[in-house]
Amino acid sequence: MKSFLTQKAYRWSLVSYASPDEIQRVCEKALHYAYILHDKDNNEPHRHVLLVFRSQRTLSAIRKIIGSSIIIMVIIKGTN
Repeated sequence: MKSFLTQKAYRWSLVSYASPDEIQRVCEKALHYAYILHDKDNNEPHRHVLLVFRSQRTLSAIRKIIGSSIIIMVIIKGTN
């Protein structure tokens, strides 16, 4: 099984502590995106992000665009 860092997919669902500017950088590269700030519970504020790309991307590539490795959960939504 491939590592999350090297698995390629068109659709990604992430939970990240990255700043709004960092999240916006990756959203500008996506075909479609949605995100929401989750700050109403006892945890540190974070964002849930859904990204759809025109071509497959790896988590490593997404981290490079964001400029941060602050991603705590990843769900790959499909490779085709």
